[in-house]
Amino acid sequence: MLKLTALALVLSFDALSFGISFGIKGIALPAKAVFLICASGFALTLGAVRIGELMYAFIPFGRAAGGAVLIVSGIYLALDIKGKNSLKPIFSAPEKTDMDKSGAIEPAEALAIGTALSVDSCAAVIGTAYMGALLPAVIVLFQLVFLLAGMLAGKKINSRFSGKYASLLSGLIIVVMGFAQLRG
Repeated sequence: MLKLTALALVLSFDALSFGISFGIKGIALPAKAVFLICASGFALTLGAVRIGELMYAFIPFGRAAGGAVLIVSGIYLALDIKGKNSLKPIFSAPEKTDMDKSGAIEPAEALAIGTALSVDSCAAVIGTAYMGALLPAVIVLFQLVFLLAGMLAGKKINSRFSGKYASLLSGLIIVVMGFAQLRG
């Protein structure tokens, strides 16, 4: 349970930078948008668990393959300091997800945010699918907490928050977890 919680915590940390950015820019996050962010994140990570379960079922060295997936995805996150990989440009300026500049996150924008917050987690979730369907639920719970806490903190912060060090730290922790899985 400790490993599951630690992994979910690390994979959810990007939500804090989104929340802080929204708070700083005064962007509203209606309950409907929060629900859509959580639902899309849960669906993506649950799908990743199912893919990982298939991998473990059909590959005799599934646990080692899962460890390798964790190491590769951790290195990918850690080396993405400038935020140029995949959806990472969104993380350098989360407030730009308010595409219509309405000052509130609309449903389509919420789905994009949920996807952005979860897509990088999917490789790590595939590698740890043996943890089961509880992992996506815990990830979404932490994303929700970090998003809302970040919004509260952002309202009190005057400078722009950069998530580049969060990605580095998250990536390094995932690499360590991958090596632990290879040994275990």
